[in-house]
Amino acid sequence: MLSFMRRDDPDLSLAERIQGGDDAAFTELMARYKRPILNFVYRLIGNASEADDVAQEVFVRVYRNIRKFRPDKALFSSWLFQIARNAAIDHLRRRTRRREDLMRAWREARDAGDSAGLADAVASIRRFNDKNRPFAIGPQHLKASWMAHRRAQLQTAQGINLSRRRDELREYSRFAVID
Repeated sequence: MLSFMRRDDPDLSLAERIQGGDDAAFTELMARYKRPILNFVYRLIGNASEADDVAQEVFVRVYRNIRKFRPDKALFSSWLFQIARNAAIDHLRRRTRRREDLMRAWREARDAGDSAGLADAVASIRRFNDKNRPFAIGPQHLKASWMAHRRAQLQTAQGINLSRRRDELREYSRFAVID
């Protein structure tokens, strides 16, 4: 029954034409799936301009790997969206590595007392944050200031379980500064 369903795949003839080298079929594929792939990738990545780049990468991967598509294994759309998922995950991994590299540069400059290197690292992190979800950095006094403010809130709160609030404070303080 599965092979019968795959013969009914509306994209199967399109995939076969692409495998045969028909560039018009590939253009048709891009027209049909550009918006759904872009939306799918955007939901995974959360950044519109990066999602557009990743969607383009998806179609490059499809073009390069179309001969690997096996209609007896999956629907063409399933195969296509799996490629999109993998491309988005690869992108997120690269973004994470970039974030870690920036933090490493920031820590090294901070530990070495290199004010110029520290300024460059902070500027790089700000540019990264402008394009991506921000991550917390800052001098130690910001962490201490925030914790003092939170302690004052806890001390003035009436009828609240303070041990639970201390645990909450510890949890929040993990994100105040990355050391």
